Amino acid sequence: MSRERLICANQDCIVRYDPAVNSGIDFTGLATDDLQSCLAVIVCGENGRISLTHKSRQLPFTEILKEIDWVSRGDQGSYQLFVIRQVDNVMLSDHERELISTHFSMLGKALLVEKGISFITQENATHSIAVNLSGEIFEPTDDSFLRAPNVDLFKVVNDINRIVCDPAVNMPGLLQFDGSKWSEEVSVAADVNKIVSTIGIV
Repeated sequence: MSRERLICANQDCIVRYDPAVNSGIDFTGLATDDLQSCLAVIVCGENGRISLTHKSRQLPFTEILKEIDWVSRGDQGSYQLFVIRQVDNVMLSDHERELISTHFSMLGKALLVEKGISFITQENATHSIAVNLSGEIFEPTDDSFLRAPNVDLFKVVNDINRIVCDPAVNMPGLLQFDGSKWSEEVSVAADVNKIVSTIGIV
């Protein structure tokens, strides 16, 4: 059996698969790295498109709505939405378990109550989650991950965004892989003056 090759999404990043797009990268699915208190949100369309978001509590649910719209091509096709959390991991503290439960409940209310969007829940006992190109969800191994060449830049920009953004309004999801290639540019969601004043450089 051939080894999985999974495009890995860092925290608050999004990775996609589109069967209509030719990619220069040979991969077999999409995955998150360590979820900890985050959620994995996977959208699988009947058209074969797949989106995976590694969602922290700071990332607003509107980013998930954007991915639903991308997968379904603006309500032109049906899709399935999966929300995965880890609850049985023995490495999680009681506080982390409480954060996961609260995060999950808030997302569920936003999607189901506010937008009428139903989803399938799944509990995961390991650190990561993956979906293959057929839409099947499974637990990956770390040696199967393909990481962005500029992964450290994504981590830095995400840290900055978490400092300067209002999490309820404008914390952006970072598109890390668009289905054909890794994103080469990563935009900070605030001007330099705000960043400087926030972290107290001057």
